Amino acid sequence: MRRTAWLVLGLVAAATVLLMPTPPIVAQGRPPAKPSVDFELAIRPVLAGRCGSCHGAQIQSGGLRLDSREAMLKGGRRGPAVQPGKPLASLLFRVITGADAALKMPPDGTLPAASVAAIKRWIEDGAVWPAVSAAQAAPNPGAHWAFQPVRAVEPPPVRDRRWVRNPIDAFILSKLEKEQIQPAPPASPRDLARRVTLDLTGLPPTAEDLERFESDARPDRYERLVDSLLASPRYGERWARYWLDLVRYADTNGYERDGEKPYSWKYRDWVIRSLNEDKSYQRFVTEQLAGDELPDRTEQTVAATGFLRLGTWDDEPNDPLDYQYERLDDLVHASGTAFLSLTIRCARCHDHKYDPIPQKDYYAIAASFWGGYLRPGDGKLMGGPPLDRLGFPVLGFTDEGPHPPALRLLEKGDARRPAATVDPGYLSLFPALNRPVTQPPMGAVTTHRRSQLAAWITDPKHPLTSRVTVNRLWQHHFGFGLVRTPNNFGMKGEPPTHPELLDWLARTFVSPTGSSPFAAGWRLKAMHRLMVTSATYRMASVHPAAAQIERKDALNKLWWRFNRRRLDADALRDSMLAVSGELNLSEGGRGFVPSVSREALEGLSRKGAEWSPSAPDDQKRRTVYMFLKRALIMPLLTVFDFGDTTAPIEQRESSIVPTQALGLLNNAFVVDRSTALARSVARTETDPKAAARLAWRRVLGRNPTPSELADAVRFVAATADRYRSTPQSVSDTALEPPALPGLALWLRADRGVERDPDGRVEAWLDQSAAGVRFVQPVTLHRPAMSQLGGGARPALSFDGNARWLKSPAQVISSQAMTLVAVITDRAGNGSHREILSNWRREGNVGSSLFLGTTGPSLIRFSDVFAPAGTLAQPERPSILTAQTGAGSSMVFQDRAVLAERASALEGRKLEGPYVIGQQGNIGGEYWKGEIAEVIAFNRSLDAVERVSLWNYLSRRYGIAPAPRPPSPELRALQALCHVLVNTNEFAFVD
Repeated sequence: MRRTAWLVLGLVAAATVLLMPTPPIVAQGRPPAKPSVDFELAIRPVLAGRCGSCHGAQIQSGGLRLDSREAMLKGGRRGPAVQPGKPLASLLFRVITGADAALKMPPDGTLPAASVAAIKRWIEDGAVWPAVSAAQAAPNPGAHWAFQPVRAVEPPPVRDRRWVRNPIDAFILSKLEKEQIQPAPPASPRDLARRVTLDLTGLPPTAEDLERFESDARPDRYERLVDSLLASPRYGERWARYWLDLVRYADTNGYERDGEKPYSWKYRDWVIRSLNEDKSYQRFVTEQLAGDELPDRTEQTVAATGFLRLGTWDDEPNDPLDYQYERLDDLVHASGTAFLSLTIRCARCHDHKYDPIPQKDYYAIAASFWGGYLRPGDGKLMGGPPLDRLGFPVLGFTDEGPHPPALRLLEKGDARRPAATVDPGYLSLFPALNRPVTQPPMGAVTTHRRSQLAAWITDPKHPLTSRVTVNRLWQHHFGFGLVRTPNNFGMKGEPPTHPELLDWLARTFVSPTGSSPFAAGWRLKAMHRLMVTSATYRMASVHPAAAQIERKDALNKLWWRFNRRRLDADALRDSMLAVSGELNLSEGGRGFVPSVSREALEGLSRKGAEWSPSAPDDQKRRTVYMFLKRALIMPLLTVFDFGDTTAPIEQRESSIVPTQALGLLNNAFVVDRSTALARSVARTETDPKAAARLAWRRVLGRNPTPSELADAVRFVAATADRYRSTPQSVSDTALEPPALPGLALWLRADRGVERDPDGRVEAWLDQSAAGVRFVQPVTLHRPAMSQLGGGARPALSFDGNARWLKSPAQVISSQAMTLVAVITDRAGNGSHREILSNWRREGNVGSSLFLGTTGPSLIRFSDVFAPAGTLAQPERPSILTAQTGAGSSMVFQDRAVLAERASALEGRKLEGPYVIGQQGNIGGEYWKGEIAEVIAFNRSLDAVERVSLWNYLSRRYGIAPAPRPPSPELRALQALCHVLVNTNEFAFVD
């Protein structure tokens, strides 16, 4: 929705606050007993939404205010706006109907006919302006709880002091006792250990972990467990996810093309590292806002300013000037929500309708960012500064210089209606924190406004920063915040359920270490420990008197039990990999690209051309390391409420819908995890009972009960019998290329090779019916002969130094095709290099056909499908297959899909000549490695044909033999594992 549209809607919704009512006054006659129009429904919203921004308390165009009856009767420079009882003589009615030739209102369009008719009847009735009751009167914004200083409060007295483990519990129990509610009993040791492990690391404990905890007799066993979890690198990976949601993290720009933001992953790694190091929250905030301005700036602190670059970026904005302010607005909004939980952006176009934030304050905050690279600029820089300005190869933010132009307030937020200049500053609703913004120091290259903004936000006396932070921690530990609108602490947000506890936690958070037993000194880990070691956190999720208590507190706002929660999308995916034994715990670096279905790729602008899945093992890393493309999130994650990456997400939805059950049952990722788990179990246990028991322990962290074990054994036996009666069909056929229709080229290194006296390859003759001859007349450019991968099969060896073969013939004649090559790629980190190509400077640049690699091991299947996957272990022999046609394109290594796009490579110019080992006639891009066989078809092979061809190549070269079909017993065990992964016990946390 365009800004103008939602602005109007927002103004209409805010009408009752903008136009403060006055007692009813009627001139010239008595009002009718019952007015013919409802003022609140038909008049006030129109005056506020369409008139208030120019004729309200802040701006009075033409000297006219329309926010009270007295102001309307007084009028502006053209006299009274309303003459009660006389609509045709009233200026207001004349300008909205066009009857006044000198003026037409509103300036941005016309009012609906129904609104015009309602205003006419209202004036006829006497222009009554109803009074407001005391209950409707607007509250004093300055007295709002969140804007008051954090109070020094003491834990309240309670009757049952034995229940209290730390001060948190006193605040919770005090309210429960007043309501005569007994807190839930303690969670079982197993449930508690599983809860806190998943909570702090996002990964499930093993059965052995749980058994060790249960058997530990030390009185501080739980505290020891908490400390070990907080010290684990898995803690930072888990809690970084919450922060990344909040700051709209993704690896791409959004919009139609949704291109990659280079180095965005360095910000993600900085967040994980900062949390694991337990960096002071003051420093955590400061580096994100002003890491480039710090005296001890490093690559890490500059990478932290990626926070300011994470928003969407339009490479072709319709209006560059307006878009500059859109980007500025994103920075104000991201900072205001993340650190202060205030909707500051609502004051861009007018004074905030609910909170005491005048429009001037919005621009005072915005001035801190005004010196940055906000104009569209060079598209190659993705809206950011040149790397030489940053000093490091990161996605960072810095200013264009120390003295930016003045920032001017925009009337209605319109970039083409600048008003008064606004100096940099802060929110006026906190007078105790007012301070001047100083000029940058001598020799500075930035404004130093952002570092001053960070100091203002992290001032220990700031009433919002500490409250907001501890509320976010509470929210993720307990399911909901003490303030259940975690990104809105303003007038429209919910009040805290326990305001004294919130203030005690906030004050404890900022108190210097050692000043009190629980003082955290701005350290997050201390607050985590305080919360999860409380008796409140240790309660069970089931209460024996739940039915009665829910009549009083169905939403558990009093915290009388622990909230049972479903694993979020990240933890669910990571847990599946953990229990299957496949989880790759590699840390940091560029995110992995997951495999997704062809149907999901349909949503991309370029279909699958820009989607190249990572190597299978890389795809088993934790979800926090996944490459996040705004236009395409892994479908399994979206089903389980993965957040929208285009805006700050303070709390994900936690839905429970049928599609989730269907996703778990049928999604290929989940099925693969169940299969891997079954294979792992089968390698360890062959006895059916022992195998079922091990599967139970791996997935659910416990032994099955006797009845569960008996049911599992019967299920596996019955399922195996059913599979035996319906055997799985697996093709074992091996077909040489001539046995398949459409063969266009077949080069094999043990046939048709002509060598010169030095043993170098002078010609290579095609074995298909076409008989194409590839030659190299120049001795210096001839490849050598070798054995593939040092084995027994011959291959042509290309050393990357201008070795190639050429044929003038047209090899491929169909836009639907399949290319297969048996190769090794020894180029390491080389540039482009080609196996087969018809590229030439004259006539087909951008429309040629080729298959090759680039960089370390990225595959290129013509320009329109690049990268097209990554070769795993490129120096070992492998079968590389690329095919296109029938509305899709796919690339395989051996038998595994590396990349897929939901469209064909249409429009290729297929004329010759064709070259083996070089990019056409470019005079470069030479192959470095071995080529043992090259096969091409003028059509796209189907799955059965591909398998039969791969079987032939596998047997010949010993590469990727066809997998043995699983036994009925293994398939039955896989079914049991799949059932366990689909249980609520696995997917929920008690």
